[in-house]
Amino acid sequence: MMVPQLPLLTIKRHTKGFTLLEMMVVLSIIAMMTLQLGLSYRPIEANQDVIFEDEYKLAQIKAIATTEKQILETSQSNVSVLSFNQLGNVNMAQTISFDGFKIVVQLGMGRYEKR
Repeated sequence: MMVPQLPLLTIKRHTKGFTLLEMMVVLSIIAMMTLQLGLSYRPIEANQDVIFEDEYKLAQIKAIATTEKQILETSQSNVSVLSFNQLGNVNMAQTISFDGFKIVVQLGMGRYEKR
């Protein structure tokens, strides 16, 4: 014979929701992912050196390929105009200063050094 359980002694467990610990783990993972995305973001101004290097190389290659003088205009530095002759050489050696770094353009082959 089976003994019926008393309704006062039974404990109902609600398993439809999340525990506080599970919620905290999920929120901390989301916070870490959001923080990682925020730290990896670099504004366009921080990429001035990469943009200038690409434009410099493109103007130099165009001068060699077309055997025509090419002019590179820069607005974010102390030098406003660089010109390349038909061989890809610059018109004069100079130091181009940006915010936080310098590019030294050498006379001759048109090479540059980033500092």
